Amino acid sequence: MALYETTIILRPELAVADVEKAAESFSGIISKNKGKVIKKEIWGLKELAYKINKNRKGYYVHFGIEGTGETVSELRRKLKINEDVIRDLTINVKAFNDNAKDFGEE
Repeated sequence: MALYETTIILRPELAVADVEKAAESFSGIISKNKGKVIKKEIWGLKELAYKINKNRKGYYVHFGIEGTGETVSELRRKLKINEDVIRDLTINVKAFNDNAKDFGEE
């Protein structure tokens, strides 16, 4: 199975409990589609670099996923129809990097 990192930005109007509930929902989607959540981090409410759908802030949620292309495809499909998601990004990685200062080093 391949490794993926997914970062999701949720609407800033959500309560913290709703953000955690959404993160659990996304974890469930991954598990149901033969994937495994290796790490899940809720980074909190952050300022955006530019407005997205008239929003200046958003809740960031980050996942480290082990799964197939089908797992990621189904997650991306569900993210696109979720009204609370304002942006998402999924990338394929060789290994998970736990130390931010080592980013980009091999």
